[in-house]
Amino acid sequence: MSASESITPTHPDPAVQRLLDAEAVRELRHRYCWAYDRTDLAGLVALFTDDAVCVFGPFGQWEGIDQITEGYRDSLATLGGKTMHAITNDVVTVDGDTAHGEFYLLDFTFGAPKENPLKIIAHYLEDYRREGSGWKIARSRINFVWNEDQGHITGEAHKPAATS
Repeated sequence: MSASESITPTHPDPAVQRLLDAEAVRELRHRYCWAYDRTDLAGLVALFTDDAVCVFGPFGQWEGIDQITEGYRDSLATLGGKTMHAITNDVVTVDGDTAHGEFYLLDFTFGAPKENPLKIIAHYLEDYRREGSGWKIARSRINFVWNEDQGHITGEAHKPAATS
């Protein structure tokens, strides 16, 4: 199965369906990490809705699939193949054909020996939408908490999510 494919099963019990959908969203996030770390631009971009918005602080705000493609193209050209994204502490809330997720991010970039590979600690806040091919990212926001250059940046990691 490619990074853009998703199987969203249907179940007659709504509670079970919400669990299946929440797991599909978690898998989508994992596919995002794998696609980025493998420098799979096409696979990465396929995970977003055509009208998606990415709010990435110092990395900019990208609106629509064309800007998202260009933003990731630039990012992968700089960091591609030298990163490992680890997401943890996921919470996913599903409401029909939309969902919201929050994840911690540990972003590792590999460089010289003895160099600390941990580069960023952040908090993803995301909205998802079910489309014909399955779940996709409709809005992605990163709250940066720490980076190797500045240390602690903000105390936003534990505040309730604001997706705007």
